[in-house]
Amino acid sequence: SRGRDNAEYESYKKTQLALLRSPFVLQGALRKPGMDDLETLREVGVDPIGWLTHALQVTAPAESEVVQVRLRGKNPADIAKIVNAVVSSFLDDIVNKDRIERLGRRDALEKKFKENMAELRTRRETLNNLARTLGTRDSSEVATQRGLLMDHLSTVRHHLTQTQRSIAEIDAELSIAEAHENGEISVDDRLPPEMIEAALSRDPQVVELTGRLTDLEDAISFQSQRSARGDNDPAVRRLRAQAEEVLERLEAMRRDIRPALIAQLGAGNRPAASPTLLRKRRELLAKTLEQTSKEFDGLTKEVTELGKANADLDARKIEVEHLQRVTDQIGIELESS
Repeated sequence: SRGRDNAEYESYKKTQLALLRSPFVLQGALRKPGMDDLETLREVGVDPIGWLTHALQVTAPAESEVVQVRLRGKNPADIAKIVNAVVSSFLDDIVNKDRIERLGRRDALEKKFKENMAELRTRRETLNNLARTLGTRDSSEVATQRGLLMDHLSTVRHHLTQTQRSIAEIDAELSIAEAHENGEISVDDRLPPEMIEAALSRDPQVVELTGRLTDLEDAISFQSQRSARGDNDPAVRRLRAQAEEVLERLEAMRRDIRPALIAQLGAGNRPAASPTLLRKRRELLAKTLEQTSKEFDGLTKEVTELGKANADLDARKIEVEHLQRVTDQIGIELESS
C-alpha cells in the first residue's frame, strides 16, 4: 500500500542520515587529501571524529528526497571542504559501493540463471531421449515391462535347464549304446550306473517330481531377484522348504523303483535306441541349447539394463525438478533486484 511504501521510504532516509554521520564515513572523509592541513581540524585536537559527530547537522525534510548537510565554523573555506569531503566519502563508501555490490550480485545472478537454463535444456533433452528409448516417462510402466520380461526369463531358464538335463541323459545312453554295439558290454556284465541313472530319469513319476523341483527352483530364483530382501524374503524361505520336501520325495522315489528298474534293464540288456538315433537326437538338442542360451543371455541383459534405465529415469526426473526449483528462485531474486 501507499502508506506502507511511505513508511519504508522514511525508514530508508533515516538510515542514510545515520550513515552520513557514522564513524566509517567520517573517517573516510578525514582521510581525503588535504584534510590534515585544515586549520579548523587542527584546532579540534585529538578527536576530530567526535567533534564532527556532534557538530555535523544532517537533515532531510519530510516527503523530500534532498538531504541537507551543515557544519558551523570560523573558517568558511575549511567548513566547505569538510562538508564536501563527508558527502564524497558517503557517496564513495556507501552509495556507490552498495550500488556496485548490487550490480555485481545481479550480474552473478544473471550468469547463474543463464547457466541453469542451459543445463535444464540439456538435462531435459537427456531425459526425453531416455523416455523415448523406454517408450514412456512413467517409472511404474517401466517396472511392469521389466516384470513381464522376468516372467519370460523364468520360462526360458526352465527350458534351458530341461535341455541341459536331456543332453546329459542322452550322453549316458549313447555311451552305453556304443559300448554295447562294440561288444564291450556282455550279458553277464553288471549294468553301468549311467544306464541306471538314465532309465531312472525317464520314469514318469521321477520326471513329474523333477519338473516340480525345477519349477520351484525357478520360482525361488525369480522371487529372490524381485524382492529387495533377496534370500531372506519370507516367500523365498517358503519356496525353499517346499523344494526340500519335493527333493526328499524324489530321492525316496528313485530308491523305491531302482531295484525293479535294474531287473528290467538286466532282462532286456539292450539299449533303447541305436547310437545313430541317439547322436541325431543329441545334435538337435545341442542346437536347441545354443538358441535357448542366446535367448537367455539376451533376456538377462535386457532385464538388467531395463532396471538400470528405470533407476536412471527416476534420478534424472528428480535432478530436473530440483534444478527447476533453484532456477525459479534465482529468477525471483533477479526480478526483485
